[in-house]
Amino acid sequence: MSDEKKEYVFDDAARERATAELGRVDREQAGYPRCGLCGQQAGRLDKFGLRSKTSEAHQEWRAAARAERRTGRR
Repeated sequence: MSDEKKEYVFDDAARERATAELGRVDREQAGYPRCGLCGQQAGRLDKFGLRSKTSEAHQEWRAAARAERRTGRR
């Protein structure tokens, strides 16, 4: 396999279809809640107000929230 990045070239019709589909997705997700850490829209947030992302930053946020709850700060 080659390590070269493949560059995609859209013709006008493909660009219009892609733009229309992205617009449809944006309208569908307009009312979705946003993650309290990264701002990404999600269909559902966990009890900490975060999406289900398991990145280090999201895990650290959850751990800090748990620690604050244990000390009574929240």
